Amino acid sequence: MSSPIVEIPLFVSPVFILAGLALLFFPPKKINSFYGYRTKRSMAGQEAWDYAQSRSGRFLIYFSLAFICTSLIDRFVDIPQNPAVFVSLGLMISGLVILFLKMERELKRKFGEEETKL
Repeated sequence: MSSPIVEIPLFVSPVFILAGLALLFFPPKKINSFYGYRTKRSMAGQEAWDYAQSRSGRFLIYFSLAFICTSLIDRFVDIPQNPAVFVSLGLMISGLVILFLKMERELKRKFGEEETKL
C-alpha cells in the first residue's frame, strides 16, 4: 500500500502543471474574475495582469515539479499513514503560500504599491 506522501503529490502535481501550462500558453487576455492569477495587485492594470499570468504559470510548474519530488520522502523516512496526509498537505499548502508571496513581491517591486488602488 502506498503512502499519502507519495500519492498526493503524484495526483495533484499534474493538475498544477496543467494549470501552469494553461497560464503560459493560454493566458487570459483581459482582466477578469474567473480565470488566471487574480489578486488586487495583478488586477491593477493590464501590464501587471499580463506579467502575473506568465510568471505565476512558471512558478506553478516549478512548484509542481518540486512537489512531485517530495514523494521521495517515503524512500528515506517511514511516516505513518495519518501523519503522512498532514505532511503532504502541509508541503502543498506551504508551496502555494510561497508561490503567492513571491508573486506578490515581484508585482509590488515591478509595478509599485500605488498600482494596487483600483
